[in-house]
Amino acid sequence: MSLYNYARRRLVNTPLHRPLLTLRSHYQYARVMQTPADDTVRTNYCISPFKTGTTFVAGLFPQDVSAHEPLAHCTLTHIDNADFLRRRKAMLNLRVEASGFFSMIAEEFVQQNPDDNILFMLRDPAAWIGSALDYGRKIRQQVGFSYGRKLYWGRIGVPPLNLFYQSSDQEKQTTIDTMLRFWLRTYDVARRHDNCHMIKLEDLDQKIDELEDFFGMKAVNADTAWRRVNKDRTSISIWDHVSRQDYAPALAEFGY
Repeated sequence: MSLYNYARRRLVNTPLHRPLLTLRSHYQYARVMQTPADDTVRTNYCISPFKTGTTFVAGLFPQDVSAHEPLAHCTLTHIDNADFLRRRKAMLNLRVEASGFFSMIAEEFVQQNPDDNILFMLRDPAAWIGSALDYGRKIRQQVGFSYGRKLYWGRIGVPPLNLFYQSSDQEKQTTIDTMLRFWLRTYDVARRHDNCHMIKLEDLDQKIDELEDFFGMKAVNADTAWRRVNKDRTSISIWDHVSRQDYAPALAEFGY
């Protein structure tokens, strides 16, 4: 491990994490805002929520033109600024960007990028929620400041995921209801716009060709792209906390 990576891993778990993150975010914002917007830039996006394979999708394509959540904290901080997003797109000049951040503003994002192909990876909502809960608890142990908790989940209205297993039954129900409604709202955007496409996460290995056709480029790393795997999963059935019957008709429209 390089000295830089060693120092970085140590710092992210200290009180210095937040101020250093903020400082870097200010620098990145200044760079973006110095970049002229260029509406001729075309980027393929994958904007489904966290824990739906966005890391793997970004890793499928040549890494000089594909990225996963670049400018992460900066992007989340300024995600409502359309001018910032246009300039950011021009500065990055990527052919593929995968980021769960944009699921938070899926409708606005799709409308702002009508000429780009936008992929949504579908994941069984029960598996997605379980994975998000475990990741929320895990990341809190690894970093001093979990900005995603405030700037992403908090904005959606989801209580701190790392506290889920210590919360009351009513609080658990509220958390899961909020996440299910967000899941349905996000994928409803995907099926209403012609430039959007959905692929089920569990089918992706068999649908690389379909993804290549949609993005118009070759997936050169299909055998080596990194997949996040949580080896310490907690077994949870979300249907112990909310009524499956209440959601069954809406979920059936997406094949779940």
